[in-house]
Amino acid sequence: MRKFIVLFSLSMVLFGGSTATAGNFDEFGFGARATSLGGAFTAYASGPEAAYYNPAALVLSRKFNVLTGFSFADYQLEFDSQNGRLDDQTERLDDLSAYSFGISTAVPFLGDPNRFGLGLAIFLPTRAVATVTARAPSSTPDFAQYEARHDRIQAYLSGAVKITDWFYFGAGVQIFANAEGRADVDTIGGVGASEFTFDLEGDAAPILGLYLYPTDNLSFGFTYRGEISLKLDFDVTAFGLIPAATLEGLVLFSPDQFALGMSYNPTDSLFFLLDVTYFTWSRFEDPFLTNNGNRETLRYDDTIVPRVGVEYFATDDLSVRFGYFYRPSPIPKQDGNRNLVDSDKHVVSVGLGYTFVFEKFFYAYKKPEIDADAAKTTVNLFFQFHYHQDERVTKNVPVDPSDPVGNSFRTGGTITNFGIDIVTQF
Repeated sequence: MRKFIVLFSLSMVLFGGSTATAGNFDEFGFGARATSLGGAFTAYASGPEAAYYNPAALVLSRKFNVLTGFSFADYQLEFDSQNGRLDDQTERLDDLSAYSFGISTAVPFLGDPNRFGLGLAIFLPTRAVATVTARAPSSTPDFAQYEARHDRIQAYLSGAVKITDWFYFGAGVQIFANAEGRADVDTIGGVGASEFTFDLEGDAAPILGLYLYPTDNLSFGFTYRGEISLKLDFDVTAFGLIPAATLEGLVLFSPDQFALGMSYNPTDSLFFLLDVTYFTWSRFEDPFLTNNGNRETLRYDDTIVPRVGVEYFATDDLSVRFGYFYRPSPIPKQDGNRNLVDSDKHVVSVGLGYTFVFEKFFYAYKKPEIDADAAKTTVNLFFQFHYHQDERVTKNVPVDPSDPVGNSFRTGGTITNFGIDIVTQF
Protein backbone atom coordinates (compact mmCIF):
# COMPACT_ATOMS: atom_id res chain seq x y z
CA MET A 1 0.00 0.00 0.00
CA ARG A 2 2.79 2.43 0.87
CA LYS A 3 4.56 1.74 -2.39
CA PHE A 4 1.45 2.57 -4.34
CA ILE A 5 0.87 5.78 -2.40
CA VAL A 6 4.45 6.86 -3.13
CA LEU A 7 4.07 6.08 -6.85
CA PHE A 8 0.69 7.78 -7.07
CA SER A 9 1.98 10.90 -5.32
CA LEU A 10 5.02 11.02 -7.59
CA SER A 11 2.79 10.72 -10.65
CA MET A 12 0.69 13.65 -9.45
CA VAL A 13 3.80 15.80 -9.04
CA LEU A 14 5.25 14.89 -12.44
CA PHE A 15 2.11 14.81 -14.53
CA GLY A 16 -0.56 16.54 -12.49
CA GLY A 17 -0.63 19.91 -14.19
CA SER A 18 1.36 22.93 -15.22
CA THR A 19 1.30 26.47 -16.40
CA ALA A 20 1.57 27.82 -19.92
CA THR A 21 4.61 29.43 -21.41
CA ALA A 22 5.35 31.25 -24.61
CA GLY A 23 8.05 29.71 -26.77
CA ASN A 24 11.67 30.78 -26.86
CA PHE A 25 11.15 32.54 -30.20
CA ASP A 26 8.29 34.59 -28.72
CA GLU A 27 10.17 35.67 -25.59
CA PHE A 28 13.67 36.11 -27.05
CA GLY A 29 13.55 35.84 -30.85
CA PHE A 30 15.30 33.74 -33.49
CA GLY A 31 18.44 34.91 -35.24
CA ALA A 32 20.74 37.69 -34.03
CA ARG A 33 19.58 40.17 -36.69
CA ALA A 34 15.86 39.75 -35.96
CA THR A 35 16.44 39.75 -32.20
CA SER A 36 18.41 43.01 -32.31
CA LEU A 37 15.47 44.54 -34.24
CA GLY A 38 13.02 43.68 -31.46
CA GLY A 39 11.48 40.85 -33.47
CA ALA A 40 9.84 43.38 -35.83
CA PHE A 41 10.59 41.09 -38.75
CA THR A 42 7.22 40.09 -40.23
CA ALA A 43 7.60 42.46 -43.22
CA TYR A 44 11.42 42.48 -43.27
CA ALA A 45 12.35 38.81 -43.04
CA SER A 46 14.59 37.05 -45.50
CA GLY A 47 16.85 34.07 -45.17
CA PRO A 48 16.52 31.31 -42.55
CA GLU A 49 14.76 33.60 -40.00
CA ALA A 50 11.77 33.82 -42.36
CA ALA A 51 10.89 30.17 -41.62
CA TYR A 52 9.54 31.49 -38.30
CA TYR A 53 8.81 35.21 -38.78
CA ASN A 54 7.09 34.99 -42.17
CA PRO A 55 7.44 31.90 -44.40
CA ALA A 56 6.27 33.87 -47.47
CA ALA A 57 9.50 35.91 -47.32
CA LEU A 58 11.57 32.76 -48.01
CA VAL A 59 11.23 33.70 -51.69
CA LEU A 60 13.65 36.54 -50.89
CA SER A 61 16.40 34.11 -49.86
CA ARG A 62 17.82 34.39 -53.41
CA LYS A 63 20.66 31.93 -52.80
CA PHE A 64 21.44 29.12 -50.36
CA ASN A 65 21.81 30.46 -46.79
CA VAL A 66 23.12 28.71 -43.69
CA LEU A 67 22.73 30.17 -40.16
CA THR A 68 24.51 28.93 -37.03
CA GLY A 69 24.37 30.79 -33.74
CA PHE A 70 24.60 30.73 -29.97
CA SER A 71 22.76 32.75 -27.30
CA PHE A 72 22.89 33.05 -23.52
CA ALA A 73 20.17 34.45 -21.24
CA ASP A 74 20.84 35.34 -17.60
CA TYR A 75 17.79 35.63 -15.31
CA GLN A 76 17.86 38.21 -12.50
CA LEU A 77 14.18 38.07 -11.54
CA GLU A 78 13.07 39.05 -8.05
CA PHE A 79 10.44 37.70 -5.66
CA ASP A 80 9.65 39.07 -2.20
CA SER A 81 6.67 37.78 -0.24
CA GLN A 82 4.98 38.43 3.08
CA ASN A 83 6.16 35.19 4.71
CA GLY A 84 9.36 34.87 2.65
CA ARG A 85 9.98 31.17 3.22
CA LEU A 86 10.51 30.39 -0.48
CA ASP A 87 11.76 33.74 -1.80
CA ASP A 88 15.40 32.74 -2.37
CA GLN A 89 14.46 29.41 -3.93
CA THR A 90 11.97 31.06 -6.28
CA GLU A 91 14.57 33.52 -7.60
CA ARG A 92 17.02 30.76 -8.57
CA LEU A 93 16.33 30.41 -12.29
CA ASP A 94 18.98 28.61 -14.31
CA ASP A 95 20.57 30.47 -17.20
CA LEU A 96 19.35 29.54 -20.68
CA SER A 97 21.98 28.82 -23.32
CA ALA A 98 21.06 27.51 -26.74
CA TYR A 99 22.21 26.92 -30.30
CA SER A 100 20.34 28.21 -33.34
CA PHE A 101 20.41 26.60 -36.77
CA GLY A 102 18.70 27.60 -40.00
CA ILE A 103 18.80 27.14 -43.74
CA SER A 104 16.93 28.75 -46.60
CA THR A 105 17.10 28.73 -50.35
CA ALA A 106 15.26 29.98 -53.42
CA VAL A 107 14.11 27.34 -55.93
CA PRO A 108 14.01 28.23 -59.66
CA PHE A 109 11.07 27.29 -61.85
CA LEU A 110 10.36 27.96 -65.54
CA GLY A 111 13.08 30.55 -65.89
CA ASP A 112 12.32 32.37 -62.63
CA PRO A 113 15.27 31.89 -60.21
CA ASN A 114 13.15 32.90 -57.19
CA ARG A 115 9.77 31.27 -57.84
CA PHE A 116 9.81 29.13 -54.67
CA GLY A 117 11.53 29.28 -51.29
CA LEU A 118 12.31 26.72 -48.58
CA GLY A 119 13.48 27.24 -45.00
CA LEU A 120 14.19 25.54 -41.69
CA ALA A 121 14.67 27.18 -38.24
CA ILE A 122 15.77 25.24 -35.13
CA PHE A 123 16.33 26.35 -31.52
CA LEU A 124 18.26 23.77 -29.47
CA PRO A 125 18.90 24.33 -25.72
CA THR A 126 22.22 23.03 -24.46
CA ARG A 127 20.74 21.23 -21.42
CA ALA A 128 17.96 19.12 -22.93
CA VAL A 129 15.80 18.60 -25.99
CA ALA A 130 12.74 18.97 -23.75
CA THR A 131 12.33 19.34 -20.00
CA VAL A 132 8.92 18.30 -18.70
CA THR A 133 7.95 19.83 -15.37
CA ALA A 134 4.31 19.68 -14.29
CA ARG A 135 2.96 20.23 -10.82
CA ALA A 136 -0.21 19.59 -8.94
CA PRO A 137 -1.89 22.71 -7.52
CA SER A 138 0.12 24.27 -4.73
CA SER A 139 0.99 27.65 -3.28
CA THR A 140 4.65 27.30 -4.33
CA PRO A 141 5.67 30.42 -6.30
CA ASP A 142 6.22 29.74 -9.99
CA PHE A 143 7.68 32.04 -12.67
CA ALA A 144 5.12 30.77 -15.15
CA GLN A 145 6.77 32.09 -18.35
CA TYR A 146 10.28 30.87 -17.61
CA GLU A 147 12.07 28.24 -15.52
CA ALA A 148 12.85 24.90 -17.18
CA ARG A 149 9.94 25.29 -19.60
CA HIS A 150 12.33 27.00 -22.02
CA ASP A 151 14.46 23.87 -22.17
CA ARG A 152 12.76 22.60 -25.28
CA ILE A 153 13.61 22.30 -28.91
CA GLN A 154 11.64 24.40 -31.39
CA ALA A 155 11.64 23.60 -35.10
CA TYR A 156 9.89 25.30 -38.01
CA LEU A 157 9.86 23.88 -41.54
CA SER A 158 8.38 26.26 -44.14
CA GLY A 159 8.01 26.89 -47.86
CA ALA A 160 6.92 29.79 -50.07
CA VAL A 161 5.76 30.59 -53.59
CA LYS A 162 5.86 33.85 -55.54
CA ILE A 163 2.35 34.55 -56.81
CA THR A 164 3.27 37.83 -58.52
CA ASP A 165 6.32 40.09 -58.40
CA TRP A 166 4.80 41.89 -55.41
CA PHE A 167 2.81 39.16 -53.62
CA TYR A 168 4.18 35.99 -51.97
CA PHE A 169 2.53 33.21 -49.97
CA GLY A 170 4.15 30.83 -47.48
CA ALA A 171 3.18 27.94 -45.21
CA GLY A 172 4.86 25.55 -42.84
CA VAL A 173 4.66 23.64 -39.57
CA GLN A 174 6.07 23.77 -36.07
CA ILE A 175 6.85 20.25 -34.95
CA PHE A 176 6.35 18.99 -31.41
CA ALA A 177 4.86 15.97 -29.58
CA ASN A 178 2.18 14.62 -27.28
CA ALA A 179 2.76 11.90 -24.70
CA GLU A 180 0.65 9.04 -23.38
CA GLY A 181 1.56 6.58 -20.64
CA ARG A 182 0.30 3.88 -18.31
CA ALA A 183 1.42 2.32 -15.01
CA ASP A 184 0.02 -0.89 -13.52
CA VAL A 185 0.62 -1.31 -9.79
CA ASP A 186 0.21 -4.54 -7.80
CA THR A 187 -0.27 -3.53 -4.16
CA ILE A 188 -1.40 -6.96 -2.95
CA GLY A 189 1.64 -8.88 -4.13
CA GLY A 190 4.03 -6.22 -2.86
CA VAL A 191 5.29 -5.33 -6.32
CA GLY A 192 5.77 -1.57 -6.71
CA ALA A 193 5.04 -1.31 -10.44
CA SER A 194 4.35 -4.29 -12.62
CA GLU A 195 4.34 -2.40 -15.90
CA PHE A 196 5.14 1.08 -17.19
CA THR A 197 4.72 2.36 -20.77
CA PHE A 198 5.24 5.80 -22.24
CA ASP A 199 4.56 6.74 -25.88
CA LEU A 200 5.62 9.97 -27.57
CA GLU A 201 3.51 10.87 -30.61
CA GLY A 202 4.26 13.53 -33.20
CA ASP A 203 2.25 16.75 -33.27
CA ALA A 204 2.40 19.87 -35.44
CA ALA A 205 0.93 23.34 -35.68
CA PRO A 206 0.56 25.34 -38.92
CA ILE A 207 2.27 28.60 -39.80
CA LEU A 208 0.99 30.74 -42.68
CA GLY A 209 2.45 33.91 -44.16
CA LEU A 210 1.69 36.65 -46.67
CA TYR A 211 4.23 39.15 -48.00
CA LEU A 212 3.28 42.20 -50.07
CA TYR A 213 5.87 44.37 -51.81
CA PRO A 214 3.83 47.15 -53.47
CA THR A 215 6.73 49.63 -53.91
CA ASP A 216 10.52 49.55 -53.75
CA ASN A 217 10.57 51.16 -50.29
CA LEU A 218 7.45 49.70 -48.64
CA SER A 219 6.47 46.15 -47.70
CA PHE A 220 3.79 44.51 -45.57
CA GLY A 221 3.61 41.10 -43.93
CA PHE A 222 1.09 38.89 -42.13
CA THR A 223 1.86 35.70 -40.21
CA TYR A 224 -0.37 33.20 -38.41
CA ARG A 225 1.25 30.71 -36.04
CA GLY A 226 -1.03 27.97 -34.74
CA GLU A 227 -1.50 26.78 -31.17
CA ILE A 228 0.81 24.03 -30.04
CA SER A 229 1.15 22.14 -26.76
CA LEU A 230 2.71 19.16 -25.07
CA LYS A 231 -0.02 17.09 -23.43
CA LEU A 232 0.38 14.22 -21.00
CA ASP A 233 -2.25 11.52 -20.51
CA PHE A 234 -1.27 9.01 -17.86
CA ASP A 235 -3.32 6.09 -16.53
CA VAL A 236 -2.52 4.50 -13.17
CA THR A 237 -4.18 1.12 -12.55
CA ALA A 238 -3.98 -0.48 -9.09
CA PHE A 239 -4.93 -3.97 -8.13
CA GLY A 240 -6.51 -4.26 -4.74
CA LEU A 241 -8.36 -1.65 -2.73
CA ILE A 242 -7.00 1.44 -4.53
CA PRO A 243 -9.10 2.54 -7.55
CA ALA A 244 -7.62 3.43 -10.92
CA ALA A 245 -6.68 7.04 -11.67
CA THR A 246 -6.36 9.02 -14.89
CA LEU A 247 -3.94 11.94 -14.71
CA GLU A 248 -3.85 14.59 -17.43
CA GLY A 249 -1.56 17.57 -17.79
CA LEU A 250 -0.95 20.29 -20.34
CA VAL A 251 2.76 20.72 -19.80
CA LEU A 252 3.69 23.25 -22.51
CA PHE A 253 1.40 25.61 -24.36
CA SER A 254 1.84 28.37 -26.95
CA PRO A 255 -1.32 30.11 -28.19
CA ASP A 256 -2.49 31.10 -31.66
CA GLN A 257 -0.63 34.18 -32.85
CA PHE A 258 -1.54 36.77 -35.49
CA ALA A 259 1.26 39.14 -36.53
CA LEU A 260 1.06 42.19 -38.81
CA GLY A 261 4.16 44.02 -39.94
CA MET A 262 5.35 46.92 -42.06
CA SER A 263 8.79 47.89 -43.35
CA TYR A 264 9.63 51.33 -44.76
CA ASN A 265 12.96 52.54 -46.11
CA PRO A 266 13.08 56.29 -46.91
CA THR A 267 16.65 55.79 -48.17
CA ASP A 268 18.67 52.80 -49.35
CA SER A 269 20.53 52.73 -46.02
CA LEU A 270 17.75 53.31 -43.46
CA PHE A 271 14.87 50.96 -42.60
CA PHE A 272 12.00 51.47 -40.12
CA LEU A 273 10.07 48.41 -38.94
CA LEU A 274 6.77 48.01 -37.10
CA ASP A 275 5.05 44.82 -35.91
CA VAL A 276 1.96 44.05 -33.81
CA THR A 277 1.22 40.50 -32.60
CA TYR A 278 -2.00 39.27 -31.01
CA PHE A 279 -1.76 36.22 -28.68
CA THR A 280 -4.98 34.29 -27.93
CA TRP A 281 -4.02 33.26 -24.39
CA SER A 282 -7.70 33.16 -23.35
CA ARG A 283 -8.05 29.83 -25.19
CA PHE A 284 -5.85 28.29 -22.53
CA GLU A 285 -7.61 26.93 -19.44
CA ASP A 286 -4.80 25.76 -17.24
CA PRO A 287 -5.52 22.32 -15.76
CA PHE A 288 -3.45 22.36 -12.60
CA LEU A 289 -4.69 18.85 -12.00
CA THR A 290 -7.07 16.55 -13.80
CA ASN A 291 -7.70 13.38 -11.85
CA ASN A 292 -10.67 11.34 -13.02
CA GLY A 293 -12.47 14.44 -14.20
CA ASN A 294 -11.72 16.73 -11.25
CA ARG A 295 -10.38 19.91 -12.78
CA GLU A 296 -9.19 23.27 -11.50
CA THR A 297 -8.75 25.84 -14.25
CA LEU A 298 -7.25 29.28 -14.65
CA ARG A 299 -8.06 31.33 -17.74
CA TYR A 300 -5.28 33.54 -19.08
CA ASP A 301 -5.77 36.95 -20.75
CA ASP A 302 -5.24 37.73 -24.44
CA THR A 303 -2.28 40.03 -25.10
CA ILE A 304 -1.09 42.43 -27.80
CA VAL A 305 2.67 42.86 -28.29
CA PRO A 306 3.90 45.92 -30.28
CA ARG A 307 7.42 45.88 -31.74
CA VAL A 308 9.61 48.47 -33.48
CA GLY A 309 13.00 48.18 -35.14
CA VAL A 310 15.50 50.36 -36.99
CA GLU A 311 18.39 49.22 -39.18
CA TYR A 312 20.98 51.61 -40.59
CA PHE A 313 23.65 50.56 -43.10
CA ALA A 314 26.62 52.74 -42.24
CA THR A 315 28.54 51.16 -45.13
CA ASP A 316 27.85 48.40 -47.63
CA ASP A 317 29.40 45.97 -45.13
CA LEU A 318 28.36 47.33 -41.72
CA SER A 319 24.86 47.74 -40.28
CA VAL A 320 23.70 49.06 -36.90
CA ARG A 321 20.40 47.87 -35.36
CA PHE A 322 17.99 48.86 -32.61
CA GLY A 323 14.76 47.24 -31.42
CA TYR A 324 12.08 47.45 -28.75
CA PHE A 325 8.95 45.54 -27.77
CA TYR A 326 6.45 45.58 -24.92
CA ARG A 327 5.07 42.28 -23.65
CA PRO A 328 2.13 42.46 -21.20
CA SER A 329 1.70 39.49 -18.91
CA PRO A 330 -1.11 37.06 -19.83
CA ILE A 331 -1.47 35.81 -16.25
CA PRO A 332 -4.59 37.12 -14.46
CA LYS A 333 -4.58 38.53 -10.96
CA GLN A 334 -3.63 35.89 -8.40
CA ASP A 335 -6.13 35.15 -5.63
CA GLY A 336 -6.27 32.46 -3.01
CA ASN A 337 -3.28 30.15 -2.57
CA ARG A 338 -2.11 30.23 -6.21
CA ASN A 339 1.14 32.13 -6.85
CA LEU A 340 1.91 32.26 -10.56
CA VAL A 341 4.53 34.98 -10.92
CA ASP A 342 4.97 37.26 -13.91
CA SER A 343 4.79 40.95 -14.84
CA ASP A 344 4.63 43.21 -17.88
CA LYS A 345 8.03 43.82 -19.45
CA HIS A 346 9.88 46.24 -21.73
CA VAL A 347 12.59 44.77 -23.96
CA VAL A 348 15.34 46.86 -25.60
CA SER A 349 17.89 45.40 -27.99
CA VAL A 350 20.88 46.55 -30.04
CA GLY A 351 23.05 44.80 -32.59
CA LEU A 352 25.69 44.94 -35.30
CA GLY A 353 26.15 43.09 -38.55
CA TYR A 354 29.30 42.90 -40.69
CA THR A 355 29.49 41.19 -44.07
CA PHE A 356 32.62 39.60 -45.52
CA VAL A 357 32.87 38.91 -49.26
CA PHE A 358 35.35 36.11 -49.80
CA GLU A 359 36.51 37.22 -53.24
CA LYS A 360 36.96 40.77 -51.97
CA PHE A 361 39.04 39.47 -49.07
CA PHE A 362 41.31 37.12 -51.03
CA TYR A 363 41.64 39.00 -54.31
CA ALA A 364 41.44 42.66 -53.24
CA TYR A 365 44.71 43.51 -54.99
CA LYS A 366 44.27 41.30 -58.02
CA LYS A 367 40.62 41.56 -59.06
CA PRO A 368 39.13 45.05 -59.53
CA GLU A 369 35.56 43.74 -59.94
CA ILE A 370 33.86 41.33 -57.59
CA ASP A 371 31.46 38.70 -58.96
CA ALA A 372 27.87 39.43 -57.88
CA ASP A 373 27.46 35.72 -57.11
CA ALA A 374 30.42 35.60 -54.74
CA ALA A 375 29.88 33.85 -51.42
CA LYS A 376 29.22 36.15 -48.46
CA THR A 377 29.37 35.66 -44.72
CA THR A 378 27.64 38.00 -42.27
CA VAL A 379 28.52 38.02 -38.57
CA ASN A 380 25.64 39.31 -36.41
CA LEU A 381 25.89 40.31 -32.75
CA PHE A 382 23.03 41.26 -30.42
CA PHE A 383 22.41 42.34 -26.85
CA GLN A 384 18.90 42.27 -25.37
CA PHE A 385 17.73 43.69 -22.02
CA HIS A 386 14.38 42.68 -20.47
CA TYR A 387 13.03 44.95 -17.77
CA HIS A 388 10.13 43.44 -15.80
CA GLN A 389 7.97 46.10 -14.24
CA ASP A 390 7.55 46.06 -10.48
CA GLU A 391 4.36 44.11 -9.73
CA ARG A 392 2.72 43.98 -6.31
CA VAL A 393 -0.03 41.44 -5.57
CA THR A 394 -2.29 41.51 -2.52
CA LYS A 395 -4.79 38.70 -2.09
CA ASN A 396 -8.40 39.77 -1.59
CA VAL A 397 -9.49 36.40 -0.15
CA PRO A 398 -8.38 34.59 3.02
CA VAL A 399 -5.06 32.77 2.60
CA ASP A 400 -4.12 29.55 4.38
CA PRO A 401 -1.82 30.39 7.32
CA SER A 402 0.57 27.64 6.17
CA ASP A 403 1.01 29.30 2.78
CA PRO A 404 4.79 29.94 2.38
CA VAL A 405 4.07 33.18 0.50
CA GLY A 406 1.34 34.74 2.61
CA ASN A 407 -1.16 37.41 1.70
CA SER A 408 1.05 39.45 -0.65
CA PHE A 409 4.15 39.37 -2.84
CA ARG A 410 6.22 41.62 -5.11
CA THR A 411 8.02 40.65 -8.30
CA GLY A 412 10.13 42.31 -10.97
CA GLY A 413 13.74 42.15 -12.13
CA THR A 414 15.67 41.86 -15.36
CA ILE A 415 16.92 39.39 -17.97
CA THR A 416 19.99 39.94 -20.12
CA ASN A 417 20.26 37.98 -23.34
CA PHE A 418 23.13 38.17 -25.81
CA GLY A 419 24.46 36.14 -28.67
CA ILE A 420 26.05 35.77 -32.08
CA ASP A 421 25.24 34.06 -35.33
CA ILE A 422 26.99 33.60 -38.66
CA VAL A 423 24.99 33.55 -41.88
CA THR A 424 26.75 32.32 -45.02
CA GLN A 425 25.23 32.86 -48.44
CA PHE A 426 26.48 30.62 -51.25
